[in-house]
Amino acid sequence: MAPVGRRNLVICAVTSVFAAVGCSLDFTARPPIADGGSPPDASPDVASDASAVDAADAGAEDVDAAIDCDALIADVGAKKTAARTCTLGQGHCQTTIKDQCDCDVVIAQPGSAATADYEAAVGRLKNSSCARGCTTCTAVTSSNCLSQTDGIHCYP
Repeated sequence: MAPVGRRNLVICAVTSVFAAVGCSLDFTARPPIADGGSPPDASPDVASDASAVDAADAGAEDVDAAIDCDALIADVGAKKTAARTCTLGQGHCQTTIKDQCDCDVVIAQPGSAATADYEAAVGRLKNSSCARGCTTCTAVTSSNCLSQTDGIHCYP
């Protein structure tokens, strides 16, 4: 009777504030071949298990690809700029909402599509494992719609 190989499967996951990493290792340890011949082919159950692990690995890569922290942060920045874009003399910039760091951010118009888009982007970033880049919040005591070098926006 031929010796049977021992199957080992190692799966690991490391999650931190800065990264989520997953890995898997699937191998079959076989006893050495006494006559110097070729190792026997994998049994059907080993092949099907390997296919399942390959499918799991592909799913892990999809999850990692879905969390692009740089893209999330860039999206929040772009949506913040849009939500803060105002029109001079229209009474904009009287409302604050919370950003990803729970700091007050002055927005041009509450209830606008740009504000809703910004709040949704902040929510996606908060629900991710990405670093938010938070520092100390600046108190907002007054705000205005001002012409700045990059356009007309709420200040501060």
